[in-house]
Amino acid sequence: MSKRKINRNYQDLERIYHAEGNGKMNATFEHRKSASWKRITFFLFLLLVAASTAAWLGFYAFTSLQIKNSGTLTLHIVAPTEVSVGSSITYRFVISNQSSDAVQNLHLRANYPSGFLWHSATISPEGNTNNTWSVASIAAGETKEVDVSGTLLGETGSLGTVFATLTYKLQNFQSELQTSDSVSTALISGSQSLIWEGDAQVVPGKETTYILHYANKGSEALPPTIITVSGTDGFTVTSTAPSIDLGGSLKWPLAALPAGEEGKIEIIGNWKETTTGEHTLSASLEATGDHGNKNVITSAELTVTAVGGEALMTLTVNGEQNQPVASLGDTLHFNLHYENISDVSLGDLTVRVAFDGGVVNWPQVTVPDGSVDAGAISWSSKELPLLSRLVPGGSGDLNWDIPLKNSVSGGTRLSLTISPTLHYEKRDDSAASGDIQGAVTKVSINTALTVNAIARYFADDGTPVGSGPLPPHAGSDTTYRITWKLSGSVHPLTNVVVTAALPNNVTLGSGFASNGTWTNSSGTPQWTIGSLSPGLEPEANFTVTLHPTESDAGKIVVLENKIAMQAIDEVTKGQVSGNGNAVTTNLEGDPVASGKGIVAAP
Repeated sequence: MSKRKINRNYQDLERIYHAEGNGKMNATFEHRKSASWKRITFFLFLLLVAASTAAWLGFYAFTSLQIKNSGTLTLHIVAPTEVSVGSSITYRFVISNQSSDAVQNLHLRANYPSGFLWHSATISPEGNTNNTWSVASIAAGETKEVDVSGTLLGETGSLGTVFATLTYKLQNFQSELQTSDSVSTALISGSQSLIWEGDAQVVPGKETTYILHYANKGSEALPPTIITVSGTDGFTVTSTAPSIDLGGSLKWPLAALPAGEEGKIEIIGNWKETTTGEHTLSASLEATGDHGNKNVITSAELTVTAVGGEALMTLTVNGEQNQPVASLGDTLHFNLHYENISDVSLGDLTVRVAFDGGVVNWPQVTVPDGSVDAGAISWSSKELPLLSRLVPGGSGDLNWDIPLKNSVSGGTRLSLTISPTLHYEKRDDSAASGDIQGAVTKVSINTALTVNAIARYFADDGTPVGSGPLPPHAGSDTTYRITWKLSGSVHPLTNVVVTAALPNNVTLGSGFASNGTWTNSSGTPQWTIGSLSPGLEPEANFTVTLHPTESDAGKIVVLENKIAMQAIDEVTKGQVSGNGNAVTTNLEGDPVASGKGIVAAP
């Protein structure tokens, strides 16, 4: 570049300097200097944040690695899935140290269900609450266990949940660590009961007696209990046995209820003259827990209908007035007792009994001296001369049978409601018609439950599940697999027991069940389920071995006789029973081996 050009550039810069002014140029330079310091400060801040994050991550990684290398404890609670109300139960608190180092300062705390009554523990707890334990240390690879035994109370169908926490410290680690576990046990129907006895239809103002039967048919005693009766509004109690103070609520305290104990409470009184309609007497049996809490064990209700007018009707079903229970396929035996409680004669009577429910097998219903029409049966004075005149104090009885269907479609309500009505056309030979409604009776219908059995040699995929010759040969053993399947229940069931007898030439092998317990009971297959929910279709599988003899040659041989099944319906409290099919070597349920059941000669 030439010297002349350099001078010219210098002169241009000088003019700019004088034109813009010295202050403006300085300001520009100061701004750039300030921005640079801000960038440096921001950079240092980011650097500090990154360093802090790295430190925390390092601490976390180091801590996690230390815990991982040292090992942690596991706490596992073992308890039965279900127990009967008022029966004994054992909780096992299992502590395992699977690490290579000892663990110190262990503290176990258990929270029991509200209905748990503490009896004992394999290691004595601290304090008076019976739910805390301290352990100085547990060696590497060691397992310690605390077993707690007691009684579990509560309502049928409820859950008793136990929860436990375990706190501890690792070596060279100051922080306290914690683990926990919980498990629930279902309460199924126990052996305690309350049953009402008394008229379901009463005349207001007339003395009435009710008897409440209670029992503990279990094998274990209940702690202090209280029987409470409620729903007596409108009912004046005049005396009870055992006697109590009638100025307060109706409660009968019992010091305890030993196993096998039975008793009754008698309540005498009368319903007020103004009482009308239906009323429900309720009773409950409560047991007192460890902390004074009350646990309902069982309950019962009696529906009472107050009737007035000229006549009284009492309906019994299979000899029962209160809470009758039946099963599909049963034939119900009815008795209707009617009585003129007025001071006038009633004439030209018609008795009509209506049935509400889809369980009656109407094509098979016949009524002597009566008629069947549109879900009801009836008798009139034209068909039955005894109904022509009913004098004061006069009475009579009507008897008939109603068969129930063997099965019903899904959604059909399993109950039968019966409503009797007495109609008259005359009072003391004068024309005066009227209707008298009797008490409504409800029959609870047990759920249906079917058990089906099949025998197989091959599984669905063709894999053999049996062994030995097929068809069977006399003198040689052949093993088959038998499957039982339960189905059709629409109510919860408890105490389900399925069993079957085997022929003399068949021996029982091993087995298992998808629900409940399968056992070999002295050579007899037995399947028990403590609690079965509606809609479930569990199975039990087991093997049998046939030992055919020469006398069996040319025959299809029975592998299992008919199955017997029984259970308790938790809705109706009635017993469900039934039979399943027998199975033979013909193997109708095995599409591959079916028809290969005739025993071949040796």
